[in-house]
Amino acid sequence: LGGGLTYDMNPKLKGSGVVGGLDVKFDDALGMVLQADYLIGQSMAVGVRYTNVKYEVQGGTGASAKSGGIGGTFSYRF
Repeated sequence: LGGGLTYDMNPKLKGSGVVGGLDVKFDDALGMVLQADYLIGQSMAVGVRYTNVKYEVQGGTGASAKSGGIGGTFSYRF
């Protein structure tokens, strides 16, 4: 089990197609990461990772966006 911080620099949101005019820039953002791994034998591990970040729109408008995600991990040590 573990946890830590993530720091996203110069995040942007751009659209295409129907939302082609979408172009939003955000301030740098600090978020959190949580991860749990399960060791298989001496050299392999599988796990899950969760991230959570809140982005504030540049310019002090007060608008924000939240991002959270979950994913799987695999590692092999040799």
